[in-house]
Amino acid sequence: MKCLLLLLLFIGSLAFAELPSVLEYQSGMTIADYTVVEWKKTSVIVKKGQGGPFPVTFSTLIPEQREIFEAEASRYLTANAGKIEAEKAKKKADATAQWNRDHAQRQAVEASKKRAKAISESIRDRKLIVGMTPSQVIESWGKPDSTSIRGGATSGSNQWVYYKKKATHYIYFRDGRLRSWSTRKRH
Repeated sequence: MKCLLLLLLFIGSLAFAELPSVLEYQSGMTIADYTVVEWKKTSVIVKKGQGGPFPVTFSTLIPEQREIFEAEASRYLTANAGKIEAEKAKKKADATAQWNRDHAQRQAVEASKKRAKAISESIRDRKLIVGMTPSQVIESWGKPDSTSIRGGATSGSNQWVYYKKKATHYIYFRDGRLRSWSTRKRH
């Protein structure tokens, strides 16, 4: 019973032990004046001065320090479990949101490239495609034979008319983009 009590006192003292001021590795290397910036189950992330953070795995420390760090990590992780889980969830949500933004941007760029290619092919083939600008329509079909504007020149709707050999083509723009067209055959 006395041994068990001493063991519990020893473990309890480790749980509240002060961290050593100098990290001592089993290899003989030491690190002084460090700051723990993140606790993990088997390691810590430390920072020295203005340098960047780096990991220290407990198993690489001398046995006395390994025991101190393992006990402190257990105490810290248990005491801050809710906060740590919330931080993990936030990091995951932030990463997911960033991935979604990046994915949407990649899709928009890809759609823009496809759209530009489709318009370019339509101009080359002398065809129309919804979304063309007036200058792209002129590039594809030439200048219209007549035009009419309803509303403002930029925000209203425009109608262009092309008289071809056997048909009259009506081209409709809205807000500066081709929205539709129709053809009436002539007899």
